Amino acid sequence: MDSSTHQIDQNSVADWFNNTYRDHGFGYLRPLAAYPIYMQLLEAQPGERLLDVACGAGLLLKAALMRGLDASGIDISSEAIALTKEFVPEAHTQVANAEELPFGDASFDMLTCIGSLERMFDRDKVLQEMRRVVRPGGR
Repeated sequence: MDSSTHQIDQNSVADWFNNTYRDHGFGYLRPLAAYPIYMQLLEAQPGERLLDVACGAGLLLKAALMRGLDASGIDISSEAIALTKEFVPEAHTQVANAEELPFGDASFDMLTCIGSLERMFDRDKVLQEMRRVVRPGGR
């Protein structure tokens, strides 16, 4: 796939998610009560830094903040990020593509990507980016 076709595909995905979040909002997602288990499984400790890739409307970020984490999230959908900024304004969020994470090397103690990796075009590149931004020994 050449870069122009790849960009068109990325734009199509972003458009689909924008429409989904615009039409369904939080109704598209699991309830908030489904997310604290991820913090338990990660053995997340207050003050640690978490990046949620494809953060959607910010439900996992909310669970992270409730546990005392410094929570950041990215999503390809501007509608999702708009919802997140309203729902969890304390989280650091931005529109971004998982294939080019806008963070320095080893910036986070842990990273999550719930129910989204299978929808990404270049999973090898996404996984490489995820490894890059998590500190050595991170989760």
